[in-house]
Amino acid sequence: MFLLPGFMIAAAVALDLSPPPKLVEVGDEAAFELQSGTPVVVSDNAAADDLEVIVESFQELGIAPKVVPASKYSRDVPAVYVGDVVRHASFRTRALKRVLADLSEPGPQGYRLLISRRYVLIAGTDAAGTYYGLRSFLRLAKTSLTLPEARIRDEPDLAIRGVVTDTPLGQRELRKLAELRCNMVLFQSPDFLQPTPEAEQKWRTAFADARRYHIEPVPEIGLLGGSEPLLRERPELAEARVAIDRVQLSGDNWALFPRHNVLYGKGSPVLVTLGEHVFAPDVDFALDISPAQVPYDSTRGVGLIRRVEGGAIPDGATVEVAYSYVPPGTQTCCLTAPETKAAWQHALKQVVDWLDPRWVHIGGARLERLNTDLRCLRADKANAEVFAQAMDALEKAAKAANPELRLMLSANVLHPEMDGGRLNLSGVAADLSTRLALTLSLPDNGDRLASGLSGSLAWARGLPFQFIGVSDDNALHTYRWCEELTTDSEKSDSGLLVTCTGTGDSIESASDALEKAWSTRMIKLAWPEGLNDYFHASLYRPSFEELRASVIAHTNRQTLAGIPPADELKTFRTALETVRARLPEGELETGEVERLDANVIEYLEIEAAYRHKPSESLLRRLPRVVEAQAKLDPNLTEERIQKIVETIQSKGLFVPSTILFGEYVLPYRVLRVPSGHAVLEVIANPEFHDTERRAEAVYDLLTPPGPVCRVDFETVGAARLRLEKSDTGAEYVLVQEWTSGERGGIHAPVIPDSPVRSRFLRIAVEAPAEAAVLRNPRLSALKGPAAAAAPRTLTAPVLDASFREGMWPVEAQVDGFVLNGRPAFAEAQTNARLCCTAEALYVGAYAREPRMKTMAAGLAERDAPVWTEESLEFLLDTGEGLVRFVVNPLGTRFDSRADDAEWDGEWQAVTKDYGTGWAVEMAVPFKTLGRAPGKGESWKMNIVRHRNNVKKETSSWAYRADDASNSSEFGKLVFE
Repeated sequence: MFLLPGFMIAAAVALDLSPPPKLVEVGDEAAFELQSGTPVVVSDNAAADDLEVIVESFQELGIAPKVVPASKYSRDVPAVYVGDVVRHASFRTRALKRVLADLSEPGPQGYRLLISRRYVLIAGTDAAGTYYGLRSFLRLAKTSLTLPEARIRDEPDLAIRGVVTDTPLGQRELRKLAELRCNMVLFQSPDFLQPTPEAEQKWRTAFADARRYHIEPVPEIGLLGGSEPLLRERPELAEARVAIDRVQLSGDNWALFPRHNVLYGKGSPVLVTLGEHVFAPDVDFALDISPAQVPYDSTRGVGLIRRVEGGAIPDGATVEVAYSYVPPGTQTCCLTAPETKAAWQHALKQVVDWLDPRWVHIGGARLERLNTDLRCLRADKANAEVFAQAMDALEKAAKAANPELRLMLSANVLHPEMDGGRLNLSGVAADLSTRLALTLSLPDNGDRLASGLSGSLAWARGLPFQFIGVSDDNALHTYRWCEELTTDSEKSDSGLLVTCTGTGDSIESASDALEKAWSTRMIKLAWPEGLNDYFHASLYRPSFEELRASVIAHTNRQTLAGIPPADELKTFRTALETVRARLPEGELETGEVERLDANVIEYLEIEAAYRHKPSESLLRRLPRVVEAQAKLDPNLTEERIQKIVETIQSKGLFVPSTILFGEYVLPYRVLRVPSGHAVLEVIANPEFHDTERRAEAVYDLLTPPGPVCRVDFETVGAARLRLEKSDTGAEYVLVQEWTSGERGGIHAPVIPDSPVRSRFLRIAVEAPAEAAVLRNPRLSALKGPAAAAAPRTLTAPVLDASFREGMWPVEAQVDGFVLNGRPAFAEAQTNARLCCTAEALYVGAYAREPRMKTMAAGLAERDAPVWTEESLEFLLDTGEGLVRFVVNPLGTRFDSRADDAEWDGEWQAVTKDYGTGWAVEMAVPFKTLGRAPGKGESWKMNIVRHRNNVKKETSSWAYRADDASNSSEFGKLVFE
């Protein structure tokens, strides 16, 4: 007897089939006995590799199979039939054909698995499907060699499933990937462009092993961006930029070119002019240019020029020198240069001759610039035309290497909101070969996948190319990718690759994600389906500790936002119904979360009522909360539960939240918050000073993030609590004092009558009758609206990073920096002052840093990616596009306009190290910004701090309370 189809998920779990197949029907009686010598019937033309894998698979069970070709099997003995329905003659016999017809035929890479007393049928729609059916059969047999009756049909939801790695994989790792139904590995390695004999053999083995397990190996060779191996061999192939500099030539002295990595040759001449006069090389001037080399930096490619005596250049003249140079860090080849196309042809032919791949990924994700080289500019073509011609050349080179070879390209280079927009490549897709496949990776945005996922996939679906997503190793991100990729049934050839290191542990950690890629419609989990969005979490299948931490962190945020506990529980249960509607019946996750949330809320309600008016009836409710928590928390032992309950009942004490929940739960209190403000946690670690009757916690906030409006703590028997402040840390002034004569003493929180803002804060508790205890102190402060003014001054400040001049405002107008991705103040605070003249805007910022000795900043080249290290970022939107200025403590500058990193604006920045932090003063001419503001006009502005230290933080001035990720927010700058 078979179970009804409604039981198929439970059956899959019972049979230990993961990912769960599309259809599982399981009988309740033993059917087939698997043993050594059991015939395994294969097709007569089965491939040698497939036969080897079949034997290897059965040997995993400790069974030596008797492999028999279909034409030689007598059908008198129960057997296992393995093969695809097209090639296996046995599946075309009347009896087996009728049995198979009872299950609808799966799609590509799918299989049907039937188990009865007389046979086991493992019938794939193709070779890959057969292999996946074999793995499912072996998964069942590993539990017991006595197999029940079963009917299973399965097929993948995504056509391509696999990983991206930078190392060759061994057979163990490949078998694991095959068990996870992976059918592609994208290998990223410089070996493919610079192979050594050892590398050649290593990769040949890896590719051959992958194909044995029906995994398609794909080499990535950086032909479009990421081309460092090519450039090491041919540095002159780099996509250069054109510079026009003024150089004074005196006597026969050599003058230095202002920029390094100078290119000089047939396609990259040096042009020297004075007015309209063009001078001749060797006749009027001489050059001495050292060759550019990878990596392109400030020590290579030095260019020297001098006038030739008797030539036409006047002595002491300042001439204009136009030349090509390669910016630091360049990894892009000039797409127009004939030498580049020859290098592409050689690279593709080499990898085809060596590894015979069906696909080659040509990169594209790191295409820094396009059509900026003299070799391109002379053709006077638009970026889209240059790119289309380059792709046509690559397609021809691929066909010459192997007519069946297909190319993969990073979709980032075409994406209108990524490099496609920056490089003006809109519309170029129509000119590209439809044989192309696109891979797309999106940046990780803190606790969420980039919000552009849906939009990016909508854009990709409009293109005539096969599309493959690339997720990081976060299972939650992969889950979202899978959900989005399977919303369009017309794109049946789409896929997903998960980035991993290629080690066994890395593949194991990615197993949940890879299973989802096969069975995205069957695997539905509560946290990815909505609980993460509600709790601002990033969980997949959380442990109880992770679940508890997310619930309590969310509850604490709601408490600081002034949401009453009962209202929070009501809102949560409403949201929970929406989540449950997306999940299969019988799931358990939402029930566990609901019980935990309800328990925390009940605790808060009892605590608030008890602090308002203590009573025995309220205390009697607490043991029920303890017992409910014990059913949820595996760490609460029977002994601990009994001790907590006895303390409540015998001593009449209210159990602290840290004892019951293992974490501090902020007690709910009504707090008056000014309009437009938010209450945020202050990230800071105090110093503790204890004596027998007094305990102190002293905070040095360096730069106070905002006025402290709430103080939380745990204490026992404290009769007095004092909150004190100091500007120096030497002498303290009382802010407010709280006393209690009740049993148990003072209880948290305390809320000052007026919020207090000071560098030093001291919390002191006194307990005359017993030893003073002060644990888990926490500060909360007000975050005001992000609005600042730039007062106008007649005199420009001197740029020396001192803020001494009187035109700088006395108090910082920009402060209270908030962590990106978390509604809490940054530990290392930053503040800024602004002013302006008729010609320029001036910004002075001070970045506090308690660990200056371990601060990391080393980039020194203009336009280097300084935001990846310690730096300050000034963002300004004048209404005509976003302008970005970034400075590190060394004074290294980066700028961009409307995401164009090639734009170089005129502006200045001076930095200074103060020991407790670093400062910068910037001057940005309004002509650089495109226009000057009118009086009273406001522009959008934000300042972002990238802290690069033992503790890494990214924090921003502008903050939106209803969004945990605030990096893209803007405040308002008003010009007075």
